[in-house]
Amino acid sequence: AVVSTQSTGVLMNNENILVRIASVKMLNAMILHGSTHIKQHFLKINGYHLMACQLRLHPLSYELVHAVMCLYVPIKSSLKEGLSATDSARDVNSTPEGATLILSLLENSLLVDGLFSDMLKIISQMMMSWAGCALDFLNYGLIDVLCVDTTA
Repeated sequence: AVVSTQSTGVLMNNENILVRIASVKMLNAMILHGSTHIKQHFLKINGYHLMACQLRLHPLSYELVHAVMCLYVPIKSSLKEGLSATDSARDVNSTPEGATLILSLLENSLLVDGLFSDMLKIISQMMMSWAGCALDFLNYGLIDVLCVDTTA
């Protein structure tokens, strides 16, 4: 590949949100259409966790969150619309680690009007639609993210 998965990770720390959106979309294309070696390498380097660390340092937008959620499962409709009938089956390229990345965006989504509630709506729909999805989110910290102790 001309661009490595590590390079896209570096681009996700760019100040320009358009660069971050493009890098997430590029990574999605690499994982979905690339060889299994690319996907395995991305998992081996803890790519989803590295992306989460990079993306939570910057402001979000609906388009960026949509691109990130598409790494977990292809969502054809907008986040405001929720899942559509065509979003009814998890893609075979989805990996449970993608839940980590989505959860990492919840805190900053509070800063964009309506984004937090739209993200929770999509997560809820995914959990009700796909058997393993709820387990993915629970295993990767859903309770920890939603039940943060702010008194400390």
